[in-house]
Amino acid sequence: MTVAQAINDFDERLIDNGFPAERKYRWVSELDLRIKAEIIDTHYPNDSERHAGGRRCFDICFRHCRRHSVPELDIEFEHGEHCPFDPAQEDDFIGYDPSEPDAVLIVPAAFGEIYEAWLCYRAYDANGEVERAVNAGNRFNEIYEEFARWYHRTHRAKGSTAIRI
Repeated sequence: MTVAQAINDFDERLIDNGFPAERKYRWVSELDLRIKAEIIDTHYPNDSERHAGGRRCFDICFRHCRRHSVPELDIEFEHGEHCPFDPAQEDDFIGYDPSEPDAVLIVPAAFGEIYEAWLCYRAYDANGEVERAVNAGNRFNEIYEEFARWYHRTHRAKGSTAIRI
């Protein structure tokens, strides 16, 4: 799912919401930066995300790909190769720019409604619609927790030891 798709889904839900695209991009960036800090950065990439040369790795690294090396995973790759990490694993990820509407979001499409819920929450909050903001915030929290549980199940936490039986 791309940033433009997430914002379009939100715009279809709240027609004539009056918020400029820059603000919506900032809100989406805030969410992905939060997810990166609270969930993604605390885990290693799983097997399907760390194989060099594969297409799964959220396709080709689209952001400032350069030579990377991860000694604990025995991985190296060059600029132009398929990136074994999703964008969330990049240390220099600072959010999304409106000039790059096709940037791939951190959360997989299966949990894509998290963006609509977050944008609705932020819009209702900005408009002072307290009851709607609370409802949207509750919906967002449910989806966020569901995503976090899935991510914790499918990725090994940093600092943990894998046990093979």
